[in-house]
Amino acid sequence: LLVAAGEDGVLQMVEAVEEAGMRVRSVTLTPLATLAAVADAHAPGPEALLDVGYATTSVTIHANAQPRFVRILSRGGRDITASLAEHLGIGEDDAERWKRALPDMWETMSPADRTATETAIRTAVADLITDIRTSVDFYKTSAGRTIERAYVVGGGGLTL
Repeated sequence: LLVAAGEDGVLQMVEAVEEAGMRVRSVTLTPLATLAAVADAHAPGPEALLDVGYATTSVTIHANAQPRFVRILSRGGRDITASLAEHLGIGEDDAERWKRALPDMWETMSPADRTATETAIRTAVADLITDIRTSVDFYKTSAGRTIERAYVVGGGGLTL
């Protein structure tokens, strides 16, 4: 497995920890930590873990808890919030509250508000879903691989 990360960013984090008086014993990138926390080592067939965070989304495909493919996308929940704000004509703070409260509000919304909200959500997540789909398709087209299941984790995943 080859994982690439910007050395400067990793070193800055290590230095911050050391300046706080602690010692760094190892560094694990978020996708691999998520894999260790969520993966079913006994699952029949490969699984995809989609971790939708604030600023990034990671796509990790594993078989028997062993990573086979990792891609980090530069889109996350923040981008969904920004798109909602733009499409609904509201500020980003209001869009974030709207996004989080949507499951509770849905039943009480008028049909017109539901339609506007659904259009805004679909538009907001379209680019992220396209990037996820492209990543999964890339993995699957390599030697005819399959994926049996996919799990969505992370705070931003509640919107998908």
